[in-house]
Amino acid sequence: MYRSLLVPLDGSMFAEQALPFASAILERSKALLTLLRVHRPLGYGEGVATGRWDREQRESEGEYLARVAEQMSECANVKVSTELLEEPVVSALCDYVRGHAVDLIVMSTHGRTGIRRAWLGSVADGVARNVSVPVLMVRPRDEAGEPDRLKVFERMLIPLDGSRLSESIVGHAVRLARVFGSDIVLFRAVEPVVAKGPGYPLSSPVPVTLIDSGATERLTDLARKYLEDLAARLREQYGLRVSIEVRLVEHAAPAIVDALAAHHIDLVALSTHGRGASRVVVGSVADALVRASPRAFLLFHPAED
Repeated sequence: MYRSLLVPLDGSMFAEQALPFASAILERSKALLTLLRVHRPLGYGEGVATGRWDREQRESEGEYLARVAEQMSECANVKVSTELLEEPVVSALCDYVRGHAVDLIVMSTHGRTGIRRAWLGSVADGVARNVSVPVLMVRPRDEAGEPDRLKVFERMLIPLDGSRLSESIVGHAVRLARVFGSDIVLFRAVEPVVAKGPGYPLSSPVPVTLIDSGATERLTDLARKYLEDLAARLREQYGLRVSIEVRLVEHAAPAIVDALAAHHIDLVALSTHGRGASRVVVGSVADALVRASPRAFLLFHPAED
């Protein structure tokens, strides 16, 4: 179970759409919750008016956090604290996480700037690639009104590639699955092994690709064995319902996107590289996967990466 959750807010309805997700976790784990906001000064002038406006803005932000904290405390019946930090935003958030025992960050992918074409906003991306704490990302809806209340993650998908890096997300996904009693689908996309064939003249109008069927079959069998062994361990240790799927495909992204619909997935769990949250373990499938993913996904950046 979780002991400490952190929800960054900026006063917008987009950022607040992470709150029902945090509330759903709190109702099941009784963790402590911290609501955090980063103050951005209104101006850098030396006049008395500028200083007064900035103090008033700071007070307003503190009152906002207090109101949301009271609402969350009444809703989930848990202890809620607040923190008002100083900009720059990403550095302030990351420094706070590094200095406190935070088990899980729950945040919206976009805040006050709303929905953009990029699958992660700059703040969400900065947090996800600079802290070694799992981040539950919520994709907000670009519409007014209260966010939908999330009751449960029924099914989560974990795409793996057999590496230790990709497997580093498993423990965090299991922790969340145990809170909600979620089913887990372990997924592996296997691309055909290209054989070393005879050379073809550069003038050949059609490039020829030879597939090593034997090597491809062996790779597929190894992938299935890897997932079956991992699934067996998770069932035995945690009593979870775990299934596997291995697909032989030319391109991983469409296969994983198809699996989301086929298995009625509520959440996707991924490990990230240090180069950024947009560089996930599945490589080139990142953008296609997250754009097509359910409303929430779990990211983890291992400390040693």
